[in-house]
Amino acid sequence: GRLLHAGVAAQEEAWGKKLADAPSASKSAELFAQGELPNVLPLERLRRILQGVADVQEDWPLEIQALWRIGHCRSTAREVSALWGGAPHLLQSRRCDEDAQSAGQSRGWPIHEYFLSGIVTSSGALARSLQRALLAGGCPIPEEVPPTAFVSACADALN
Repeated sequence: GRLLHAGVAAQEEAWGKKLADAPSASKSAELFAQGELPNVLPLERLRRILQGVADVQEDWPLEIQALWRIGHCRSTAREVSALWGGAPHLLQSRRCDEDAQSAGQSRGWPIHEYFLSGIVTSSGALARSLQRALLAGGCPIPEEVPPTAFVSACADALN
């Protein structure tokens, strides 16, 4: 339970750097035990854990509860926008950004496709900056995201 916290972007970078530099035989648990990793899970691992949990837990930190609700399409636009305003990196994907950079494009970190359905189906109006990120993100939109829901979620930015 100690690692079930949302890290900041610098901690995510530290994870990536340590794991890239570590010999292939080293495990992240070994590096953590040596005190060489941040006291949080990498975002990709955190997302996979939240995806497999059946219900939100009240003792989780608020941003983790919000991530779970967004990932399971049980959030409001107000909650999504608040998380976007306070910790946008939690909803973003570095993998897509690395693909875009290798193709010579530069547009920032796009929204992680795991959260897209929960974001666009949330009730209420999303923050305009989040709407713009959805429109200019660059990652493919999963088939389970209805086009009409996507357009409705981005209505203010489209006007």
